[in-house]
Amino acid sequence: MEKIKTLCADALAGNLTLDSFYNEWPENTKNDNFINKVYDDIEDLVQHTPGKLISGEIKYDVFFKLRSYMIVYLDMVLLNYYFSDLDLIKTRESILSIDNLTTSKIERLVKTAVSKNVSGPGR
Repeated sequence: MEKIKTLCADALAGNLTLDSFYNEWPENTKNDNFINKVYDDIEDLVQHTPGKLISGEIKYDVFFKLRSYMIVYLDMVLLNYYFSDLDLIKTRESILSIDNLTTSKIERLVKTAVSKNVSGPGR
């Protein structure tokens, strides 16, 4: 899971290329539904980083507000907890149903979800 967390962090920093992503993604993750969603989310964020394809420079003022940015941020936060695959997906979908997500709102919502679940940190 550490490699996937690192890929999330690199994507969120705008430091991940599609080639690097495809080459560095760990094998043997195909049977994990949550991890498959994380894969799709990172791929989407990297593919749609504003400004990178045209000018080579990321438009961070837009990038940090993207829905896809918030989704990868949520994925990275959830990867820090021991939830069952089903609980991860349910928590993720519940949070993603909320409009106007911010990183602080995601942190707060995940902490609330964790407090209702016996699972703890350290996935």
